[in-house]
Amino acid sequence: MKTVFLDTNVVVDLLQKREGFYQYSAQIFSLGFENKLQLFVSPITFSTASYLLRKLGTEAIKNVLKDLRLIVDVVEMDYDVIDNSLISNFNDIEDAMQYYCAKKCHADVIVTRNIKDFSESEINVLSPDAFLAEYE
Repeated sequence: MKTVFLDTNVVVDLLQKREGFYQYSAQIFSLGFENKLQLFVSPITFSTASYLLRKLGTEAIKNVLKDLRLIVDVVEMDYDVIDNSLISNFNDIEDAMQYYCAKKCHADVIVTRNIKDFSESEINVLSPDAFLAEYE
């Protein structure tokens, strides 16, 4: 089974049903739900998603994130992830933390809409639509 690390933007595309992006995220999550892919996210994804969904209210956010947690595995963020991020060549520390979480779970691919943010990646990086095209 392919191990896929999802960047926060892909998760938020699903949760906010972002026009033009939702359909790709929904397909990826469906594959994860059907146990055809193993989906991973970092803890940052949950905190960022909760912030972006704040208009829903606390209980609704908790319910949405509980449902998300049923489909994804969360990579532990530890000293190694933080330390490697801080000495990396990534321009954005948050992207570096996402990357080192992806490395920690031995991801086959990072799926993101911001491919350029992962130019330092040794892991294959694909947009959601490119990932789906390659998966099929």
